[in-house]
Amino acid sequence: MSALSKVDPVKQRRERAFGLPGFRLLWLATVFSQFGIAISTGALAMVVVIELELPDAHVPLLLALAGLAAAVFALPLGPFTEKRRKRPLLVRADLFRAVLLISVPLLAWTGLLSFAYLATAMALLTLASIVSGAANGAHLRDLLPPRHWGEGNGRLESITWIMTAVFTPVGGLLVTVYSPGAVLVINAAMYLISALLIRRIREPEPAPEPSPAGTEGRIAAILEGWAYIHRKPQLRSLFWNAMLFGGCITLTAPLLAVFMLRELHLDPWAYTLVLGLPAAAGFLGASLCTRISRRFGDGATLLVAGSLRSVWLVLLPLSQPGYLGLAWILACQSALMFAAGVFNPVFATYRMRLVDRGCLSRVGASWPITAKLVQPLVLGLGSLAVGLFGVRVTLVLAGILMLACIPLLPWSTVSRRVSPAAALGVEPR
Repeated sequence: MSALSKVDPVKQRRERAFGLPGFRLLWLATVFSQFGIAISTGALAMVVVIELELPDAHVPLLLALAGLAAAVFALPLGPFTEKRRKRPLLVRADLFRAVLLISVPLLAWTGLLSFAYLATAMALLTLASIVSGAANGAHLRDLLPPRHWGEGNGRLESITWIMTAVFTPVGGLLVTVYSPGAVLVINAAMYLISALLIRRIREPEPAPEPSPAGTEGRIAAILEGWAYIHRKPQLRSLFWNAMLFGGCITLTAPLLAVFMLRELHLDPWAYTLVLGLPAAAGFLGASLCTRISRRFGDGATLLVAGSLRSVWLVLLPLSQPGYLGLAWILACQSALMFAAGVFNPVFATYRMRLVDRGCLSRVGASWPITAKLVQPLVLGLGSLAVGLFGVRVTLVLAGILMLACIPLLPWSTVSRRVSPAAALGVEPR
């Protein structure tokens, strides 16, 4: 009897990832950590302006320095993460971030906080987030049976979207009423709760697999994540698609503020609405991604959602002053977020299936490390374009650049519907 025929279809439908105690704890830990991240969005940048009273130019400088430093120091962390059990790393990353976040308001209260310390803290926070992200994907793969990977990724992705939609504006209100330091303390407390919940997971974690052959040297081990991506055409296409897409999104965020407030003459509350409300569409997409991929197949969902998330930015500059312009921006951003909400968990599941277990953390770390190097370059080119052509034209150029993400999708290798066996995570004999 084949492995596939042993699977009871009725039992398969009744089982869900959320029915597994370990995943429920991981999900709850993600709820707390994402809540803390959402309410503290921008808080460290506000510390520069409010607590240190430094010029506005120091804010982008702080972000650029932190991102670049984190990318450089994160290079050896791929093999470091791969060789260790992932659950203890997740706990330590949460504890480390909690300590860093608490240190900022404490130093500000004592008058000892400096720009150099804040830049270092932000770089270390980014570094810890890279380690946590790389370990989390590998941990989820080991925690769930393959047939639940898609559902698990979808549930975790939906948390990020709903927390962004609901609690980012709440965080802005808390900063206004109290201080940036207050929301940083709340964020730290959420990381502590997250660490405690992950520690309570009792499912055994498999030992790390030995390093792939040919990666014994230090340089080879560091570069293995990128080498692995290069060897897999599907991964290589998705990697550059992600770098280009992420760069365009990073460039659009500050341009949209200038475009809405100065060119469209909209009120600040309208910009806040655009920051939060479209994330609800992302939550909807992430909630529906499992059903969509089961209906149309992982391959078709990956390609269509990846294409649809890339077509909306070029339409944003068509907005005109007034509430109709605001409605147009909300519609474009919501459509983009919905497509991204569908795409992200399907892509995460696809990468889990495609990458060997012994390389998953290294491959996962290669994504954010490269993004931290690419995004400052895109921001620099965007600043130059704004000076030459203005904000509206620069948004058009960013939209055209994002359209180039579509041919970068792996059309030739991910065009067929996933087989029923692959959908269940079962390899036929």
